[in-house]
Amino acid sequence: MDIVLLRENPRGLRRERRVALLPDAVAALARAGHRVYVEAGAGQAAGHGDGAYADAGASVVARRGEAAQRGQVVLSLDWPEPAELAAMRSGAVVVSLHGFGRASAAQQAAAREAGVSVVGAESLRDGAGRAIVRHRMSEIAGALVPQLAGRLLESRAEGRPGVMLAPLPGQPPANAVILGAGSLGAQAARSLAGLGVSVHLLDVDAARLDAVAPGLPAHVSTAMATREQVQRALRFANVLVLAVRDAAGQAPRLLQADDVASMREGAVLIDFSIDLGGASATSRPIADPEDAYAAYGVVHLTMPNTPSLVARAASRRLSDALLPFVAALAEGAPLHAAPFAAAVHAPGGPA
Repeated sequence: MDIVLLRENPRGLRRERRVALLPDAVAALARAGHRVYVEAGAGQAAGHGDGAYADAGASVVARRGEAAQRGQVVLSLDWPEPAELAAMRSGAVVVSLHGFGRASAAQQAAAREAGVSVVGAESLRDGAGRAIVRHRMSEIAGALVPQLAGRLLESRAEGRPGVMLAPLPGQPPANAVILGAGSLGAQAARSLAGLGVSVHLLDVDAARLDAVAPGLPAHVSTAMATREQVQRALRFANVLVLAVRDAAGQAPRLLQADDVASMREGAVLIDFSIDLGGASATSRPIADPEDAYAAYGVVHLTMPNTPSLVARAASRRLSDALLPFVAALAEGAPLHAAPFAAAVHAPGGPA
């Protein structure tokens, strides 16, 4: 099987710096007898040069178009451009982070016309039933919360009084409020609590809170996310983390402008749901932490692709999660059966 690893776009709003497969994963595929082609520079932003891929048994291809045309399985975390899809082999399978719902109409049409199927990796589930790629990237994002929030709490601009996350003698810790007790919210709670932060984890699902509570440090408090509890928590939060999605895969609008206005001046709001539309009325997508902005005196960090900030670490977790699925595709696993049936979009529409 011919497998292609494309270089991601490190510019634009998403600033994708991760790479779908690391050299050791490429080596495993090559040992299994598959031909792997890597677009030049594919792993550079994540700290893996072309030489490492060549040593792993891949052929490094200088031109993107040439690389894309060779693949029976093509890995591209962001959707390829319509012209690239149109030039691919009929019957090729593209493995992207997202399914058809995140692609433009032109990209969808090009995939259909070219006879290219697309696997949305975020929908792939492992043997335990977890959406393993989404789970691992959510853990990365949650683990990033202390370093992102700590930087934004510093006295680096007017209106930011300078608050430390961790406690000191005679000085209490910061208060962090997390709305959403999924993989991201639970990891954020553990990471913040590890610094001594006073953490309050809220969710609308009592069963979810019961499930995560045993794995949390003792000084993380949990509560149901009733309207009254949320409004109370907003008033004392130094850091507010929004990590929510509804049953349809969209971000519920949890906060209106008045809610944000009730928060402390200089507090930090991190909206990880921005990729799904944003959980606050004051959220708008930004490309980089340096683009953080203030609304009603609250500093907003609303990046659609936070794990890419730690491209090397995120690529390791991503590559380990994707390799079994890529290997299965390379061995001819049918798209209409598990684990691909729920994640694949075939020519003409969803399979």
